[in-house]
Amino acid sequence: MGIKKSEGGYKIEKGIPMPREKYPISEEFPLKEMEVGDSFVLTFEDYAEQVNKQNRVRNTANRLNMKVMIKTLDDHTMRVWRKK
Repeated sequence: MGIKKSEGGYKIEKGIPMPREKYPISEEFPLKEMEVGDSFVLTFEDYAEQVNKQNRVRNTANRLNMKVMIKTLDDHTMRVWRKK
């Protein structure tokens, strides 16, 4: 029937479909195509947008099991490098 009890008493069920991911991995940034050492430039208008983009890049990288380094270049641009 596909149901059994674990040693701890939990009911283990098989064949239950998993729900879709609540937050799919963003395709907004080219992280999937990057190799270690590659980089790209992001532009922003103000500090709030800069922080927002930095957070989105880092969150996406984390979900892809990557490490990135982000450096601000001037008042409206920053560069993102793939480290791992």
